[in-house]
Amino acid sequence: MQPKKYLVVLNEKANSGNSRQDWINIKNELEKLHLSYMLLNSKYHGHIKIVLSQNLIDLFEQHNLPKHIIVVGGDGTINETINGIKIAQKKYPAIPDIPVGIIPTGYKNEFITSAQMEINKDNAIKKIVNCKENHFVKIGYIRDTKKDYNNFFINKAQIGLQDYTYKINRSRFINNLIKIISLVPTMYNLTSFPLVLISNNRTHNFLKIFSIKITNNLNLVNNLKVEIFERKSFIRNIFLILLWLFNLKIRGKNYHSYKVFSAKIQIPSLEYGYVDNEKIGTKFYDINIGNVKYPFIY
Repeated sequence: MQPKKYLVVLNEKANSGNSRQDWINIKNELEKLHLSYMLLNSKYHGHIKIVLSQNLIDLFEQHNLPKHIIVVGGDGTINETINGIKIAQKKYPAIPDIPVGIIPTGYKNEFITSAQMEINKDNAIKKIVNCKENHFVKIGYIRDTKKDYNNFFINKAQIGLQDYTYKINRSRFINNLIKIISLVPTMYNLTSFPLVLISNNRTHNFLKIFSIKITNNLNLVNNLKVEIFERKSFIRNIFLILLWLFNLKIRGKNYHSYKVFSAKIQIPSLEYGYVDNEKIGTKFYDINIGNVKYPFIY
C-alpha cells in the first residue's frame, strides 16, 4: 500500500466549536490541492493522544507511516498530537519525529503566535504544502523519574494555583471583573506546599509556595523559564496574585524566576498539576524538566 503523505488531526470542538465550520473550508482547500490524507477526528478530550498513538503504531507495523501530520485545531490539539507521537515512539523508538504542520482554528493559538507560524488558515495550508525543509522549534517536557513517563508541553506546565483561563464568550470587562471577584475564594482557599528545585548545580529549598510555573518561552533559545510563587504575608500574597492575574510585570520578595536548560523538581505532597492548561491529576512530584527541538513545517 502506498503511504499517504499526510495524516490530518482534526479537533472540531476547538474554539468553542467554531473549528467545525473552519474545517469545511479547509477540507475544500485540501481537495483543490488534491492532497492524499488520512483523517483522525477528536471525539472527546484526550482522544487524539490515544487514537493517534495507536494509529502510528499500526501504520509503523505496516511500513505505512505518513510523512507529515497536519493539526487542525488549537494549542490543546497540538499538545495531544505531540504527546501521541511520543507515546507511539515509546513502543517503537524507530518511529521518527514526524514533522507537524498547523492550521490554527483555536481561540488563543499561543504557540502559533510565539513560534511566528502562519496564523491565517489559507496561508498556513499553502506554506505547509510548499514547505521544503523542517523548522525545529523548542518544546518542553516533564519526566516522571519514578514512572519513566514523559509529558510534553508547548506553552507551559504548572503545579499548584493555575493561571486564569479566559472565556471566549465573555468580554474583557467581564473577564477582569471575574478576576477581581475570584480573589476572595482564591485567598481563602490558598494552600502552600514545600518544593526543592535543583538546577545549574544549585539547590533551592522553599518551605511554602502556592504555585510553580514552567514556561516554554521561545525567546529563550535553549532554556525554560521557571517561576516560583512563595507564600508570605497576606498583603504580599494578594499583591503578587493581582500582578499575576492581570498579566502585569511580576515582582516582589515572594516571586522567584529562573532560566534553566534542565532542572529537577521535588514536591513531597499531593498537588494538582496542569500541562498546557489541561489537568494531569493530583500526585507527588519527583520530576526532571527540560526541552527538546521538534520539527514543524510552515
